[in-house]
Amino acid sequence: MTNRYDIQIETVFKSTKGRAIIKVTGWPGKTWFENSHGKYFEDIGNELREDSDGNIINERGEIIDSNEDIPYSCD
Repeated sequence: MTNRYDIQIETVFKSTKGRAIIKVTGWPGKTWFENSHGKYFEDIGNELREDSDGNIINERGEIIDSNEDIPYSCD
């Protein structure tokens, strides 16, 4: 038996500051979205836009990607 993991990555939105929201389709047919901070979403809404603060938000006003840098740390 062969395990095959085909992953497709597609950019669905890119902000003026270079942050991107990507759509990942993996095996077995699962789809999710990821922001520039590595946070996963199953649903990002139907319409994305950049607000005046530089955040990427959806039509419901939810912040999908913050304009703030999140420092990486090791716990």
